[in-house]
Amino acid sequence: MTRPAAPRPVGGETGNSLWSAVGWLAGTRAGAGATALRGLAAVLLAAVTWGWLVEPRWLQARAFRLPLAGGPPQPLPAAATRRPGPGGLRLAHLTDLHAPVYRIPEAALLRQLRAWQPDAVVFTGDLAEGPHHPATRGVALMARLARRWPVFLVPGNHDHLYGWFRLRRDLEAAGVQVLVNRGTVLRAGEAAVYLAGVDDPHTGRDRVGEALAGAPPGTPVVLLAHAPAEGIRRAAAARGVRLVLAGHTHGGQVRLPLVGALWIPGQGWFPRYDRGWFDIGGTWWYIATGLGTPRPWIRFRCRPELVLIELVPPAPRTGPPA
Repeated sequence: MTRPAAPRPVGGETGNSLWSAVGWLAGTRAGAGATALRGLAAVLLAAVTWGWLVEPRWLQARAFRLPLAGGPPQPLPAAATRRPGPGGLRLAHLTDLHAPVYRIPEAALLRQLRAWQPDAVVFTGDLAEGPHHPATRGVALMARLARRWPVFLVPGNHDHLYGWFRLRRDLEAAGVQVLVNRGTVLRAGEAAVYLAGVDDPHTGRDRVGEALAGAPPGTPVVLLAHAPAEGIRRAAAARGVRLVLAGHTHGGQVRLPLVGALWIPGQGWFPRYDRGWFDIGGTWWYIATGLGTPRPWIRFRCRPELVLIELVPPAPRTGPPA
C-alpha cells in the first residue's frame, strides 16, 4: 500500500527559502547585537580602567597671564619659568586635594612649583575628604609648601565636614595663612593686590563684604572662594573684583565627549560653571579641576591640574621729555 505524500509547506521551495532567509537574518542580527554589546563592554572597561589607573595620577600644569589694569587672560607655556626683572605677581593655584584620596605624584607637583617660582601658593578648599579619613598627608604637603612659599588657604565644605577647628589649628601650626572672610595686601616687584578669602558658601559661612572690607582704594582684588556660588558671583561683580580663584567642581571629574560635565554639586545637571575661565559681570573667574579624585574615584577626560596665574601690573607712565 502506498503511503500518502507528506504535506508540503505552503509556497513549496519558495517557502523553504523564505524561512531559511528569515532564520539566517535573525541569527545574523543576534550575532551582530552580541558583538556590539561585547564591543561596548570593552570600551566601558577600558574607560573605567583609564579613569582609575591613569588620569588621577596624570597631573596637568596650566599657566596664564592676567593684566591687572583690565583685559582678558592670556595663556602662557606650561613651563613658564620666572623671567629676570620685576615682572608680575605669580600665584600658584591648588584646590580640592581631598586628602588622603589623591593620587597625584607630589614630586611632580613640587618640581613644577619650583620651576614656576611663584610669589605665593593659594589653596581654595577641600584639603580634607571627611571625618573618616585622616588629613595628615594633606597637612604635611601644605607644611612642605609653606617652608618655601607663602601659602594662603580658604576652607571648603569637606574641610568643615572633616572638622574645621582642628584642621585650621594644624594648618596654622604648619605655617599656612588661613583667610576666612578677611584679606591681606600681597606685593611682588611692582605688582600689589589685595588677596581676600571667604569661608565655604555651601555651608553658609561666606561673607564677601567682610573679606573685602580692608581692601585699599585702587588696589586690585583677588578673591579666593571654594565654589562659584551664585551669591559670590554677584557680590564679586558688584564690587569690581579683578579675579576669583575657585574649585569645588572638579571640572565634573567625568566628562563625556560633546557633552562635558554631567553633574556638579550646587549646580545640578549639565552645569555651566564647570572649569576654566569665565567672565562674570566683568570679574574674571578661574575654576580649577582640583588635585584629588574622590567618589566615584575616577577621572575621565578631566585631569587633575595645577595652575599658575601671573598678574601683570600696568606699565609705568612716562611723561614727555623735559
